[in-house]
Amino acid sequence: MNVSEAPPGVLTLQLSADTTVCKKQGNYSDQLIATVDWFHLLSYFIEIFQIASRSKSTKLVKFLERFDISESDLFKSSTGLPFELLSVVDRMRYMAAANKLIAFHASHFYESAMLTGLNKSTLCGRDTVVPGVINHLICDLPEVRHHRRERTASIELIPRSRSTVKAMMARLFRKL
Repeated sequence: MNVSEAPPGVLTLQLSADTTVCKKQGNYSDQLIATVDWFHLLSYFIEIFQIASRSKSTKLVKFLERFDISESDLFKSSTGLPFELLSVVDRMRYMAAANKLIAFHASHFYESAMLTGLNKSTLCGRDTVVPGVINHLICDLPEVRHHRRERTASIELIPRSRSTVKAMMARLFRKL
């Protein structure tokens, strides 16, 4: 079995999580929040990374770069699987990135979103529940309504990309 040491960011996040559980409260943006809220925030940040890896939005990439999270940190695997079913390496990558996000103040989160032109729909998926500690910040972001375009009658069959096929296979194997 190939064993490797976890990156420092992952270990720091693990220590923060352990402390949050022991003290029954966590620290984010110079305030103490309940344990459940801290883990909800962590889960939300990981969801942002998954949205970023699926959509590859340039605005979202620029947003994450403001937290020193590079595109290569997240986009190596975009299987579409939930966090719990990702490989250990992919989970460590997301956890190290989440540690960077959680270390910054909430005001930096809002400023970065505004400077990069993000809107509510980019930071909130269809079923996303935004954590209360940053909900007011996301509510202040502009809202963009998407208009559906009419589909053309002709459907062009083209081969799917390698990453799309891998994602489809991962979902298929998960169902089996």
